[in-house]
Amino acid sequence: DPSFSPDGTHLAFASHITGSYPVEYSRGDLDVADFDPASATFTNRHTIVNAGSSAVAFPSFSPDSSWVFFQMGDYSRAKYGTDSVGHDDHYVADQAGTTGPILLANASGANLDPSQQHLSYQPTVNPISVGGYSWVVFVSPRDYGNKMASANGNPTYDNRKQLWVAAVDSNPTPGTDPSHPAFHLSGQDLT
Repeated sequence: DPSFSPDGTHLAFASHITGSYPVEYSRGDLDVADFDPASATFTNRHTIVNAGSSAVAFPSFSPDSSWVFFQMGDYSRAKYGTDSVGHDDHYVADQAGTTGPILLANASGANLDPSQQHLSYQPTVNPISVGGYSWVVFVSPRDYGNKMASANGNPTYDNRKQLWVAAVDSNPTPGTDPSHPAFHLSGQDLT
């Protein structure tokens, strides 16, 4: 799940993974490498998030290429095995590796019912900032009002993943959640 920065000069990717399948793993860091388009070479590879025992996945750069958004939790995917669930939230770190990771708690649903928390996957950042915000689109199987409610208490298996959108302040500050609560993107098939 590598991602090039909008300016084309950096590549972010999960590294040092632990797992038997390339897209399914239980541990992985976040690395960034500089890219020279003229010579098609990568240099200055460095780890910007040492995830410890967590798994980082799906990096996506901010419009100005200075921040990397990603999911981090106990597994790289929402579903695995026959009934296992990845518990993930969204984070942001600067691509130089000096600031972060900063938890995007509001966007990840920290104020939701506990059964709906830690179900935020695959963040993708809109390539244009609007209104002083980076706009992050992600998928989540969290309940949507009374229109999509998990019957058995496991939204990941009871619901379909839906697109959600959250605004994130363009200049994150360490120690402060720069995200805002996500809203459901209307017009999706809930079944």
